[in-house]
Amino acid sequence: MSQFDPWRSSVPRPRWMGTVTARRLRLRSGPSLQAPILALMPKGTELQVFEIKDGWARVRWEEQGMEGFAYSLYLDLRPIPESLAFGIDLSFSDVAKAGTEWLDSLPHGRPSIAVQNLFTGWATPRPAFSNIEALARAGLIVAAYTVANPAMPLRVYEDIARRAKDFPLRAVFVDIEPTETIPARILTESALRAICEKVREAFSLPTGIYTGAWVWSRLGNPKWPWLLEFPLWTARYDGRFDLPERESYGPEGWRIVGKQFRGTTRTSSRLVSVDLNVFDPEFFGG
Repeated sequence: MSQFDPWRSSVPRPRWMGTVTARRLRLRSGPSLQAPILALMPKGTELQVFEIKDGWARVRWEEQGMEGFAYSLYLDLRPIPESLAFGIDLSFSDVAKAGTEWLDSLPHGRPSIAVQNLFTGWATPRPAFSNIEALARAGLIVAAYTVANPAMPLRVYEDIARRAKDFPLRAVFVDIEPTETIPARILTESALRAICEKVREAFSLPTGIYTGAWVWSRLGNPKWPWLLEFPLWTARYDGRFDLPERESYGPEGWRIVGKQFRGTTRTSSRLVSVDLNVFDPEFFGG
């Protein structure tokens, strides 16, 4: 019988989501009752489950950033569709300088999709285009996102799209969220619709919207029908490797193609930090 090495699994991404059903479930460092206890997980804790052997589940407790083993009898398991893809998004990290070895250091294995911040406010992050080239050479599907800023003339989006034409982008998202320099009061329906339509026209790529429930509440919880033309990449830091069927905000039937389930995450390179996501690769043509 081959030895089961708990830290060298061939399973790079979770196969199930699991909910703790016991009052307290021990998270252990190995698949054995003799292995040290790392934590006690209360009933209702959501876990990502990578594999199950001999009654033990290799899990990740995303909320606490911990990995270990738990007795699978006390987990309510829900399969994760094979079609979902692990992805990352980047803002100002310098991939060209850091190299791409860090891609294998992430907690869910190597990602297959990367979304690069193409520009924020009035400026393009210096490493944006070199990042896109490096990630594409590493075999990833690459997309981009750009901030919705009604204070900018629409021609700025046209200019950045022209610069991006020479790069292997598969999709683009419009990031809708108020900031210190983009107050919520200027994020009106007419302004946001004009930006989304301009980005779609200028890039000629599948175009979606990135936002979150806290943003939508600041905008007055709108349910504009035209949003259905732009699939949703939602920010929901729940630690779950799944795509919800619908969100608590926006119009009924808003298709969800991505979920940011964990914020800033360090990698093995000090030059790179990323957010963790799950995506529907069909949106990217994958």
